[in-house]
Amino acid sequence: PSRVMHCSAVRAAAQPSIPTSPAPLPSGSRHQIHRRPPSGMRAFPRDALFRAVAAAAIAIYSDITRATAIGLSSSSPHATLIALTEGGGGALCVAFTLDGRPFRAIVDTGSPFLTIPAEADCAEQPLRQAFFGCAPNSAFRRASIPPSPELYGTTEAFLEWRVAELRGLTAQPQLDLVIGAAPRSLVEASGGTFAGLIPNGDGQHPTFLGQLSPPITGFVLDGPNMELRLYPFTSTRRSGRIMRSPGSPVIPHDVDAVRLLDLRPLGDPVDHIAATATRLVLDGKPVPLCRPLIAVFDSGLTGALLSSRLCDDAPDATSAARLAAASSLEVVIETESGGQLTLRATRDLMPRLFRVGSQPVPWFPDPSVEPGVVVLGQTFLRHALLAVDFCERRALCIQGGANSAPKTA
Repeated sequence: PSRVMHCSAVRAAAQPSIPTSPAPLPSGSRHQIHRRPPSGMRAFPRDALFRAVAAAAIAIYSDITRATAIGLSSSSPHATLIALTEGGGGALCVAFTLDGRPFRAIVDTGSPFLTIPAEADCAEQPLRQAFFGCAPNSAFRRASIPPSPELYGTTEAFLEWRVAELRGLTAQPQLDLVIGAAPRSLVEASGGTFAGLIPNGDGQHPTFLGQLSPPITGFVLDGPNMELRLYPFTSTRRSGRIMRSPGSPVIPHDVDAVRLLDLRPLGDPVDHIAATATRLVLDGKPVPLCRPLIAVFDSGLTGALLSSRLCDDAPDATSAARLAAASSLEVVIETESGGQLTLRATRDLMPRLFRVGSQPVPWFPDPSVEPGVVVLGQTFLRHALLAVDFCERRALCIQGGANSAPKTA
């Protein structure tokens, strides 16, 4: 089990519950949302103008947003600051080494594992995948965990689990870290390899954050400044013993944040970063909702994704043609005080990243209790600051504009 799971139970009694009875966990493959970058999309023809407009929009933070961002960035002097780079598809990436070999991975708030490309012969690796590095089949020690199937979209392949020393993502080297070696087909289907920031997985395979020492209590993913902050437990000595505690909260308590849901009782194999949403607006028109709506934050996804179940409930409003031609998407998320956090994505602001699609979300084995799901990818998060506190099960997403600023208590 993940080391972080014990702190997630601190406020278990206060967690909002999905209005349904628990369902058993699914057996067999663990399904992940398809993360392929949009095929055939061309760069904005006026890149200089696009960058200027995007920078100006991001800079229009309200005073309350600025104050909150300062509080988030300074709440813990022990946070590890990681500089990010931008991949070819616009995704934010981290650089690190495993046993001295260099790798890159997409920062992914929608998956739990650290994955790397695996090749029989790195000389034959496709050039596009070489951006993420390469591990020949003979590299690294093999873990005692058998290979396991992963499904991205319609592509299923086996991850092989290996062990290596990690440097570059934490203040101290991480020895004997279990990582997933992904075959070429899976890297191609998913659009890359990932540094997953979900700490609680299926209990069978070690998550990336769940293996770190000291354990991680939360993170802040700052898209505009291209930074990732990991917040570790702090250590104090009491009566000759070393005691660990979460330290300062990632999100100040006077901020009206979002309460995170735990979808695992409904069958979700991992603890996705999910919250209750109350409204979905496509091109200015509300989408009819016939079931509870859940918003999932997934920085490993390029655009935005509506679950097939959600679209089946409103076929006219969410037809394939409407989604393909969409120019804006708005999601309203419920805050702890019962207020609203409004997040928006538009084609004008993010032409390279904006895309709305539909796909089955195979996390819920019982259709009768399946909620509608909207997955918020880079088109929402690239110009936003996303903070998540695992111990207190709270999240906050601040976009570059006053209309999405959080309220303080």
